[in-house]
Amino acid sequence: MTEKFDIRDWENPLLREAYDQKNYCCIDTGADSNICYIFFSSNGLYYPDTEAVFRTQILEKNRYEWKWVVKNSRIPDVAGRIIYVRDIYKCWYSKGINSKINTIDKVITLLKELTNHYRVITVGSSAGGYMAVLSAIMLKAGYCLNFSGQYHIAKELGNPYCDLTKFLGDYGGEIFYFVPAYYEEDRKEYLSVRDFACVKAFLFDGHKHASTMLTGNMCDIVDCSEDRLLFYFRKYEGKKIKKMEFLFYTVPVPKQVKILQTEIKGFIIRKLRRHWNGI
Repeated sequence: MTEKFDIRDWENPLLREAYDQKNYCCIDTGADSNICYIFFSSNGLYYPDTEAVFRTQILEKNRYEWKWVVKNSRIPDVAGRIIYVRDIYKCWYSKGINSKINTIDKVITLLKELTNHYRVITVGSSAGGYMAVLSAIMLKAGYCLNFSGQYHIAKELGNPYCDLTKFLGDYGGEIFYFVPAYYEEDRKEYLSVRDFACVKAFLFDGHKHASTMLTGNMCDIVDCSEDRLLFYFRKYEGKKIKKMEFLFYTVPVPKQVKILQTEIKGFIIRKLRRHWNGI
C-alpha cells in the first residue's frame, strides 16, 4: 500500500496499535557512570507517511532514531544509561508518546523518574531537537545538542510549550545549536534565540533543514565533552561553517577517511537508485 494515510487520525487502528506500545527504550550499559543520554526521534522517524512504511519502520523494525550514531560513538562506554524516545504521531510530542503517557508533561515526568541521580544530556534533530531543548530545561540537564530543532511550534497542536524562548533565560546549562544558515525557517529560529547566553549556535553553510555536518561527523560531536564543544564554539562563533572544514578539524584522520568513504558510497547508491527509477 503506497497511498498516504492520516498520521493524526487518533482512531486509526494501526496508529493505535503503535500508540499502545511504550515508544521509549531505556538501556543500562553497565558502564560505571552517572551520565544519561536521552535521544529524541524527529518527524523523520518514518517517511513517507504511508501505511506500508509505518508498518515496516515502527511495528516491524521498532525504529528509533540515533541508534546508528550511538553505535558508532563512545557513548555506550561513557554513559551509564541511554534512553531513546519517539513520537509516532509526529506532532512535536504534543500527544505524549503512548496511550498512558499521553501528554508532553507526562513525558517529562517519566524522564525525570528515569534520570533521577543522573547527569543528563539531551540530543535531537528537528522535532526531536525541540523536545531535546524542552527536556534539557525541565530536567535541568547538563547540556543539550539541538540539530535544527524548533523553538516555536504551532499553537494548534495544543502544546503548552509552543514558545521555548520563554524558558531559555532561566536555563543554567548549554544548548549547542547546529543549524543551516540559509534555510529560511531555521534562520528565523536562530534569530529568535541568538541573544540567549545558553544558546551556543554553530551556523553551517547550508540551505536544507537539518542539514549541517556530515552524518559520520555527528558520532564524534555527540559524545564530545562539554568543554570540547565550548572550545569548538569559540572557534566558529559567528562564522559560516563548511561541512568538510568542520570534519577535518573535529575528527581524527583515520575516521575522516572512513566517513568520506561512507559518504561517497552513499552518493553513488543514491545516484544509481535515481537512474534505475528513471528520475
